[in-house]
Amino acid sequence: MRCLLAVGCAAAVWLSTVPASAFCRTTTVPTDPSFSPEPGGCWAEGKFVYHSRACVGYAVEAPGSKKLDMPRFKELAAQAFATWEAVSCGGKPLTIDAQFTGDTSRTALGYDTRGGANASAIVFWDDKWPHGSTSEVILTTLTFNKLTGEILDADMEVNTANVSFALGDPVPRTGTDMASAMAHEVGHFFGIAHSPLREATMFARYTPGTITFRDLEPDDTEAICSVYLPSGRRATSSGEVAAGACDPSAPPPPTGSDDGGCSARPGASGGLGVGAAGVVGFALLGVLRARRRRARTA
Repeated sequence: MRCLLAVGCAAAVWLSTVPASAFCRTTTVPTDPSFSPEPGGCWAEGKFVYHSRACVGYAVEAPGSKKLDMPRFKELAAQAFATWEAVSCGGKPLTIDAQFTGDTSRTALGYDTRGGANASAIVFWDDKWPHGSTSEVILTTLTFNKLTGEILDADMEVNTANVSFALGDPVPRTGTDMASAMAHEVGHFFGIAHSPLREATMFARYTPGTITFRDLEPDDTEAICSVYLPSGRRATSSGEVAAGACDPSAPPPPTGSDDGGCSARPGASGGLGVGAAGVVGFALLGVLRARRRRARTA
């Protein structure tokens, strides 16, 4: 079966000034809608999610969006991944690499637990946004092994139906900077949750017209280094494990359940949204929404 997921959401506004190392990691259990992360107070239920291999792949829907310059979008996506991959962990390189594997179709959304072709896909909705609020900008959904936290699939859906994206400078005052949005979403792709630090790329609120999320802050770099260790190992909830060989293809579904190793469990995703002032839990005009999906996990 191909795993597409029902959606719940969690979002919050954080107003206090907090120190570095406030980052949080995504887990296999969805946060309560009222939960707000604090330094040292991340969501503690479930197992940390992570990519087990030394490299992972992503594909882009073809022909893509009619509203975007697709070659430019691919450049911005590659730049967002490269920004995270360029992080130095105590003077040593990050030990994960994301590789563009080519074009794909929208049918790649979700994860086929029967062993069919799978790919972490970036797709576009030009005509109608099929998820929740039309103010959502990009929705990233992770499918993972519920026993280990290993990420099996990471899809991004771009709301080109309702959002006006800027793919270059200057970014209009009311526009949404694609480079900032992709930098944030790639953090979710790698298993990083929202941070309570305002300056962090993984902060849960975006102000339209701004570009500050393009560049990672110390909190972001500490987050990614805490998962993909310079030693080449992965920090999991059960301790460190060795990374697998570089293979950008999708991991196979785990075995051991009646539905091909896939069972309905909470997933994790994050998305950039432009919200309205006055909505409970949100503030100002732009809100990066942490969303949780009912994921098909093993």
